[in-house]
Amino acid sequence: GTAHNEFVAGSTYSDTATVSAADGTTQVLTVTMTGTNDAAVISGTTSGTVTEDSATTTASGTLTSTDVDGTANLFVAQTSVAGDSGYGTYTMTAGGVWTYTIDNNNATVNALNTGQTLSDTFTVTTVDGTAQTVTVAISGSTDVVSLSSITSGTGGFVINGAGLNNYSGYSVSNAGDVNGDGYDDLIIGTGTFAGTSNTGMSYVVFGGSAKTAIELSALGTTGDTNGFIINGAASAMSGWSVSGAGDVNGDGLADLIVGAKGTGAPTGTGYVVFGKTSNTTVALSSLGSGGFVMNGKDASGAVGYSVSAAGDVNGDGLADLIVGAPYTGGTGPAAGKGYTYVVFGTTSSSAISLSSITGGAGGFKITGACTADNSGYSVSAAGDVNGDGYADLIVGAPNADSSGVVSSGSSYVIFGGSTSGDVTLSSALASGGFAINGTGASSYSGWSVSAAGDVNGDGLADVIVGAKGSNSSAGASYVVFGKSTTAAVSLATVASATPSGGFVIYGQSASDESGLSVSNAGDLNGDGLSDLLVGAHYADPTTGTNAGRTYVVYGKTASTAVYLSAIAAGTGGFVINGQCASDESGISVSAGGDINGDGMADLIVGANNADPTSGSNAGRTYVIFGSTSGALGVGTAVDWVGTSADETRTSTGSQTLVGGAGNDTLTSSASTGADVLYGGQGNDTFVVTAAMVTALQSNFGAGGNITQLARIDGGTGVDILQLAGGTASAGVSLNLTAIKNAGVDSSRLESIEVIDLSADASLSGGKGNQLTLGLSDVLDMTGMNVFNSSTSGIGSSGGTALAQSVMKHQLMIWGDSSDYVSIGVSATGWVKSSTNTAITYTYTDIGGTSHTHTMVAYNYYSATVYAQLLIDQAIVNATGHLT
Repeated sequence: GTAHNEFVAGSTYSDTATVSAADGTTQVLTVTMTGTNDAAVISGTTSGTVTEDSATTTASGTLTSTDVDGTANLFVAQTSVAGDSGYGTYTMTAGGVWTYTIDNNNATVNALNTGQTLSDTFTVTTVDGTAQTVTVAISGSTDVVSLSSITSGTGGFVINGAGLNNYSGYSVSNAGDVNGDGYDDLIIGTGTFAGTSNTGMSYVVFGGSAKTAIELSALGTTGDTNGFIINGAASAMSGWSVSGAGDVNGDGLADLIVGAKGTGAPTGTGYVVFGKTSNTTVALSSLGSGGFVMNGKDASGAVGYSVSAAGDVNGDGLADLIVGAPYTGGTGPAAGKGYTYVVFGTTSSSAISLSSITGGAGGFKITGACTADNSGYSVSAAGDVNGDGYADLIVGAPNADSSGVVSSGSSYVIFGGSTSGDVTLSSALASGGFAINGTGASSYSGWSVSAAGDVNGDGLADVIVGAKGSNSSAGASYVVFGKSTTAAVSLATVASATPSGGFVIYGQSASDESGLSVSNAGDLNGDGLSDLLVGAHYADPTTGTNAGRTYVVYGKTASTAVYLSAIAAGTGGFVINGQCASDESGISVSAGGDINGDGMADLIVGANNADPTSGSNAGRTYVIFGSTSGALGVGTAVDWVGTSADETRTSTGSQTLVGGAGNDTLTSSASTGADVLYGGQGNDTFVVTAAMVTALQSNFGAGGNITQLARIDGGTGVDILQLAGGTASAGVSLNLTAIKNAGVDSSRLESIEVIDLSADASLSGGKGNQLTLGLSDVLDMTGMNVFNSSTSGIGSSGGTALAQSVMKHQLMIWGDSSDYVSIGVSATGWVKSSTNTAITYTYTDIGGTSHTHTMVAYNYYSATVYAQLLIDQAIVNATGHLT
């Protein structure tokens, strides 16, 4: 007979047949048949290939089906369904077209490198239930950041120069929070501007949570709120160098410093521009009360060739400045020893003559060692390199003939202190610092210098020195670990087969000039160690010759050499490729702070020769947001990132938690305390256990700091460090003097405004939580003018209220009658205020409960040290509990 495969499953069919007996009797036989489902036959594309972080992140194919008892080519439609291994999602149409898209944010996928593979599968079915498995092969790739993606708005935003030959991005820097909106801002320098006779211009761009591409030509126009312009004078070349300055005048807003080296045989000038909330244009020729000018001394000195924040060098609480004049001290640029001026922070807006900066009067002068060294060609804050609580400095002299080797270069670390005399640089700086001696003729070590943060986790600030001419101009950069001794450091030893004292970072290709720019990067991968930026403006990525590259090198404890070729391959960091040929991206690099307020460290990369639509060589600056995906997610230690909502999260042990933009509560683990807790924007609370205190007081490798280094950074807002986990017989003891703070945004405790000892209700009546702190802890950890009569929640229940502006670093301490605080109350220490005796502060916690604390002000005895404590009356009134 003939098969009837067309019968429908579950349906019955009948057939009859008539049979006859021999006598002619007939009988009708009836056969009943039930249909069954015959499997469809599927053919077509059953496999695909995708590559992580590439143009081929999607695979697709078409399946066909034939079905003798059903409709051909009809499938069950599915939309955005996870693959069996979860590495991506697939979609299936009823017509048989499948599409698979890889999830580049998946941690396993993101960790793939070139040559590594994974596979994912998914199953589709025809309408009759016949299944077909599709297999997708996933190939790894080296994760990079493409600046073309930043231009399109993925992972950051671009800032386009104002016009033809603007050369914006020649100098870039994190600016801090200039306008007080809770987001870090940035400053961009041009140095030259053909349309205005080398006037030069600088641009301040405000941070924000939803930034898109910014046109510098629009700043200052009606309705624009993205920042403001700083205009120079004719031939001043202002913006040749720019930097955030810290809070120089103590008003709570971050200030700026702009170098104007001038043209021809210039004296040069430096300008401090005070932070402000408006976006009106600033004219450097008429600063008035908006800042002050630092006038150069010598013709051809080029004051302002390099400028930088210095940190608090003299320990008075005000941010200090450093200004380089590399061509001073000779008969012309080629003969200049170079001078560097350290200018102490001031609340005044009076002009300063650098010729009067000497011997500790308003600052001090650093004189180069030898003719033609050009010391001051590069300058930077260094952080607390020797661990004495004062900010230190680093000065580059790239043309120095270290150990008789022509232009091998030298750099010098100068220690800060409460008394500062003038310094003359030499290979040995006695007790005042140490020299870093270059290696290799025409290496030009010290061409760039920067604070590095605490790269190796020993609690001391490290420095990084660029040597663009090393190794056939492939360039090299050297990380020199912090130390308290004054013995000179030889970069030959740092780069030797048995290195010590730091590590070398070798350039990738000849003529790249890596190390032309170097910078601290912040903690990009969330392990608590400071990371680094190295610019190579002449590098040739696939995007074109001299497009430039910037390399991110992750912090590490070992002294083994780093090769930028390995970084480009995704080992130990990642690379940022320039957008177009001749852009020279990486000519300037900087940590960005937290520009979008999410708690993750951001980056700034300048490309002064880029050609946006505004004109040839208008330049571009790229802001790259911190992230846990793509190139920035490879090797990340971040375990959780919050949102803009108010959220609560508790560590399960040695985790990195990033709060995001809300008012978050992050709690450290009770047992394994080496957590990294970053608050981001908002008023955050950090609940700290005894285990976390131990980790904070220990270096990497001890106290639980095995895989990462315990850190807490509150970000912006009023952030609370709350002690918890004590018992009725034993509270938690926090000794801030035992916690090392390296400075330059890499301290173990950063941006904390309140310490709450009162959270353990069970301690009432027993010996409660205990806090010990010193002056430098307050100066390093807190901001200025945080609490004043305008602060939300601030009031007074007696005595005198806080002033409208309190130009002091301020820390609140809350507690009850069981808690103890040791600060050094004395006539030559912290002195109780006779007027601010009942300052109230009311806040609402994440659970909606309102709290009010009443406090007494204690000011540091010296009127020239800007610090204030606001201590809970319950502690003050408990006999013997405040000492």
